[in-house]
Amino acid sequence: MQREARDRWMVSLLREAGLVDEPALVRASCFRRIRDPLPDMSVESALVALGLLREAEAVRLIASRFGAPPVALAHVWEEGVARLDPEWCRRHEVLPLSKANGEGSLAMSFPGDLATVDFATRRLGGDWTPRTLASARLRRWLDAHHPPTSSFVAEPAPLPVVGDATALEERLRDATLQWMESRSWKVPPDALQLARGRDSFRSLLFESVALGVDGLTLRPQGRGLYVSDRDGLFPPRTSSDDDGRRLLWWLKMMHGIPLGPLAAAARFTADWPLGVSDLGERDYSARLGIEIHPNGELRFTIDVRVPGELQ
Repeated sequence: MQREARDRWMVSLLREAGLVDEPALVRASCFRRIRDPLPDMSVESALVALGLLREAEAVRLIASRFGAPPVALAHVWEEGVARLDPEWCRRHEVLPLSKANGEGSLAMSFPGDLATVDFATRRLGGDWTPRTLASARLRRWLDAHHPPTSSFVAEPAPLPVVGDATALEERLRDATLQWMESRSWKVPPDALQLARGRDSFRSLLFESVALGVDGLTLRPQGRGLYVSDRDGLFPPRTSSDDDGRRLLWWLKMMHGIPLGPLAAAARFTADWPLGVSDLGERDYSARLGIEIHPNGELRFTIDVRVPGELQ
């Protein structure tokens, strides 16, 4: 079963059971974007990692819906894993357990995937019964005993934009450069590398939404930026020199603010799409209140809403 179809099934089950609400799914979608570049992380694993769902609740729900009792991860049949291929097991989240009395168990994160059950049964031979095992536990076992062998390094999935954002950035950049040249402003060469600054900004936004953070402060530290929030939800860190400078330059150039020192704080708002309709019923956007202070400090407030509510 494709990951998207599996997630839709899982979200439906969780909703019917009253275990998640729309804000939780928005946070889970953002979390997957920053934690899993493929993305292969199951929706329930993301919810569990954020503390929005207990793993035991998800396992009981899946087990009861598909009549596949939970199983402990013990006595994995290594020969069976080799027959199925570890990468196939990882992709479909299934592990064959050693047979007892001629009957084997297939530990699966989603035992409702009948095509996977059928393929595994035919490849392994004999009788195999699907049982339920948490996705995260299954993947941890595979990663420990059969690390991914592919040399392919996945790039993070492209983040969503509204309209022709690239063309907009180019127009704003050109207009800003013309304005700066007319006032003899010297443009740092790295300032033209807007993509890195934009990507740093987006990563901070997605991580903030995933963690339930409604505001961030970025303070200059050396040539980087020290990131923190008032509630202690966001893991404090210092950005690299280049990322910190490019993020600040990108924000300034996108809003026509000179790159040099500011005489007073600059304040503006911006609406950013989150592209979370992969799990939620509707897409969501974040309204950002942004302040750039003369000392280089940045402050953000983050308000997640349905686009129609962004008034």
